[in-house]
Amino acid sequence: MTLRKTSLSRAFFLELVLVFVIFAVCSIICLQVFAASEQERIRSLAMTELGITSQRIAEAFKADGGDINGSDLVDSAERVGSLYVWSYDKDLNVVEREEAYFTLTFEAAGSDKTNRVEVATITLSEGSSELFSYDVGVSMSGAVR
Repeated sequence: MTLRKTSLSRAFFLELVLVFVIFAVCSIICLQVFAASEQERIRSLAMTELGITSQRIAEAFKADGGDINGSDLVDSAERVGSLYVWSYDKDLNVVEREEAYFTLTFEAAGSDKTNRVEVATITLSEGSSELFSYDVGVSMSGAVR
């Protein structure tokens, strides 16, 4: 009879250990999913903020008739010729270009072939990969195309 009780005790103990291991594995998987979703939420907020900033740059370009030099947005930008570069870390703090996680660039391409439209390109990059890029044009009358 003691052999049977010992065998049942071991079976119960093994079952208990197995349930604990399964619970631990499931907990680890759930924590990884929650951590990944939090990272994606933070990235999404950053993308939204940078999208709004790019719209502000486009509006400044439109309002100034193809010139953003008068805008307060250029104060935090690094200028290289006709290229303006805004560099941000993951928390959207302005940083040096070498330390940037997100890079927002504005390049005035000059006039189109008819000399009636000023054209610029706005690009957002994360690391070395381009997230979006679009062209903005301002006609001499100030309308955006």
